[in-house]
Order: sequence, then structure tokens, then C-alpha cells
Amino acid sequence: MTWAEALDSVLLASRTKEEGGYDVNYISTKQDLSREFIDTCRDWIKALIPGQLYGFEPVRIADDENILAMVITFKGGHKIRALTSNPKNLRGLQGRVIIDEGAFAENLPEIMKAAVACTLWKGDIRLISTHNGIENPFNLIVEDIKKGNYKEGTASLHEITIDDAIEQGLAARVAQVQGVDISTPALYEAFKDAWLEELLSIYGDGASEELYCKPRSGLASYFKLETLMQVSKPTLWVDWSVKLELPNQTPFIETFYQLSSFYNLTIEDQLIETKYWFEGIRQRVKDILFVNYTAYLGVDFGRVKDLTVITVLVNPLLDKPAYYLTIELRTIPYHCQTWIIKELINELKAVNGIALDAGGNGGNVAEEIHLAFRNTHTVVDRIMFTAPILKETFQNYKNGLEDQKFLIPQDRFIIADHLGIELKNGIPKATQITSRDSSTIKRHCDSVYAYVLAWHVFGESMLRQAKPFVTPSPNFALGVNYSMGIRR
Repeated sequence: MTWAEALDSVLLASRTKEEGGYDVNYISTKQDLSREFIDTCRDWIKALIPGQLYGFEPVRIADDENILAMVITFKGGHKIRALTSNPKNLRGLQGRVIIDEGAFAENLPEIMKAAVACTLWKGDIRLISTHNGIENPFNLIVEDIKKGNYKEGTASLHEITIDDAIEQGLAARVAQVQGVDISTPALYEAFKDAWLEELLSIYGDGASEELYCKPRSGLASYFKLETLMQVSKPTLWVDWSVKLELPNQTPFIETFYQLSSFYNLTIEDQLIETKYWFEGIRQRVKDILFVNYTAYLGVDFGRVKDLTVITVLVNPLLDKPAYYLTIELRTIPYHCQTWIIKELINELKAVNGIALDAGGNGGNVAEEIHLAFRNTHTVVDRIMFTAPILKETFQNYKNGLEDQKFLIPQDRFIIADHLGIELKNGIPKATQITSRDSSTIKRHCDSVYAYVLAWHVFGESMLRQAKPFVTPSPNFALGVNYSMGIRR
């Protein structure tokens, strides 16, 4: 990027005023970067327009002997200056301002303010950087551009990822420099894949920022705590419930955790224990039955290592959608999980959508649920969690959080699950956090995946204008299994 920017700077500053030329002022976080930029400019001048170079000199600025500005002067009078990132270095200057690695500058807002002053007569600002966190001022500028907060035509965003560079010939050039034979498509593909894999391993968790233009938060969290607290409520819809004289509607979280010895029981005894547990929450599930409501289910499947999390997103007539019920299961056999979800659907009466992962263990489950509900109004989404789908569904959920379109329970483990999601190579991924029952088995942000699925199917249902349906009779086959399987 710097190499191309140096060329453009030379072409601009070498023109006369009548030809549309003006000064270029380059700002960097390190003097070494400034020197590299100036040296690259001089190389371009020697290669393209050697007769235009009038002079080159280091200039001391701000009465500080340790700060130097390196200046190239062209015969037409315009200059290319390479400066350090102190905002006062731009005082009195005009023309283009290039801010290199702006996300790492100590005071980017002040630099931007000084840069704007440089463009009052004629000029522009080019802010170039890899990301340095979601909360960084650089990323806030990026987000403002994406949201259209700048006047039309005054700002544009350009992203170049490693995939873009490869498409434009970077991997081929690396192979050429290294003397690797890529004379056939098969040889080229093999080299490209191996080279990219090595590159990703070198950058590790930093690859999302360095290679894919995706910022990480300062705490490596995909979601902001401030946003989560704004949409998490200890009690939901209380006022509405009182007005309609309905039970006090508060979100609740139920757990059904068992030890590995649970598998030693007979299938019949396992189901007896499961039914006994469900009887303890049945009335609270019935309390969800609002007037004119619809429900949407998201299920993240697990068994031993991961939790199974079942969430019910309720869309009442007079309020925001909210995650009213969250059920966490651990070490529960498949047939027991199936019975729980089936019983849950029977009690809810108006399930408008179900989101199912069609990868791994969820594939067969997704197919069976699809067959069971294909003749109803229920939306059944069978989702393969490829990288693009993960990015899309998580981004949609994140947008909903930030726009406060729904409410989540104010539960510290649900909040911790959200904060445990981080970007790896630009993809939302789960980290390990402390278990609710203080066991040695860690949570893997399981509730977030269930919440994302429920929000996804809610959105799809709205698009398809699906209608509530009456729960089928007990003789209607709901399928052998109803469970999620998102493998992370």
C-alpha cells in the first residue's frame, strides 16, 4: 500500500499548480516509516521523472532536535514531506495528508482535526491502517463511513484483504521470487494454499486484523459489554403483563445437568428422570402463552463437551422480542433431549420458526425436523455453518443488539458467553469460560449460538410472513430427534 501511495504522491506533487498539483504531507507513527516512504518516493522519481527532482533535505521542526521532517522538493515548487505523528507538525501546511498506520497513532482525532485544516484550500486526506481494535478511533471512522454518516461524496472506504491480494497476483509473485515452479494450475494452487496456511499460522489470532481488515476489541470480544447491558433486563414486559393481568413475565434460565453415570441408567429410567425435571418448569413454560404472540426456537446441540442450549425468542404483540426462556442441558442422551424439545413445542402452541444446524450431528436432526414440519406454517431453516454463514448470522445478531431490537436475560453467564466470542481470521469463534456449575468442564459460549439461530429464524420468518400454527395432535410425528450440532 505504501509503495503505491508513494507513486501517486510523486505523480501529484511533480505537477505544477496549473496542472492540478499540490503538496503531499505524509504522517507516520515512526521515523523509520517516514524515511521508508521518502526513499520509495525517490525511487519512483528516479525511475519515472528524474529531471523533476529539485532537492532533498532533512528539516528540523518544532525546535526539537530529535524530530526531523524529510522533504522532497520538485522543480514546480511542490513538496513531499514526511513527518512524525505530532498534530502540530501539520500547522500551516496545505495539500494532501497521508496518515499511515493511523490506528496506532497516539492521538488520531487530533491528527484528523489538523489534517482537515490542511485541505481547506485544496487537498484531501488518505487514512491508511491495519486495524487496532474495535474501539479504536480508526475503526470508529470506518464504521461512520459504512453507516453513511459522512456527506455523500466526501468519504469512501477501500479494503484490501489477503484474498484480494492473492487474486491480484501476490501469491504468484511470491512464488516467482522464491523460485517455485507454478507452471500448472495444480502447482499454483498447491503453493498458494500452503503459503497462505503458513501465513495464517504466523499471524495467529492477529490474522483477522492484519490480513482480513476485521478489527478485534481491546478484550478480544466480538460484542461490547456496554451494548449487552443496554439490552439485558432482569424483568421483561412487566408493565404489559400487569395491564393484561397475565403472570409476571420474567426471563428464566433452567439447567438440567447430569454426570456421566446418567448413561448407566436404562433408557426408561433416563426418560423418567427427564420428565420429572420438566414437570418442575412446565408451568413457567405455560406462562409464556401471551395473547397474539409467536415463538422462535434456536438450539445449539451438545452432549458432554458442549452444552445443549435451547432458547425461545418470544415476539409479543405490544413489545420487543425477548429471549424469555433458555434451557441448558449437559450429559443428556439424545432421546431425552428430543423429548424435552418436543414437549416444549407442544406447550408453546405457536412456534413460528426453528433454526437447525445441518452440519455434523445436526444433519440428521435437521432433516427429520424438516420432514416433520414441512406441511405446517413453521419456518424450518437447516443451516450449514460455513465461514460466510457464521459471519452473516453473527453480524445480523450483533446489529440487532446494537440497535436494541430485542432483549436478553440479565444473567452473568449469558453475558459472559457473549463476551467470550472473538474474531479469528475474521470469523466469530467461541472461547472457553467458566461453567455455571463450577465444574471442570468449560462453557464454549453455547448460549450465543442458540440466540443467533433464534434471531436468524425470526428474521427469516418475518421475510416470509409466516403465520402461527396450532400444535399438531399427539399422534403427529415430530421426528425422532430435535437437536442442534454446531461444532466449533
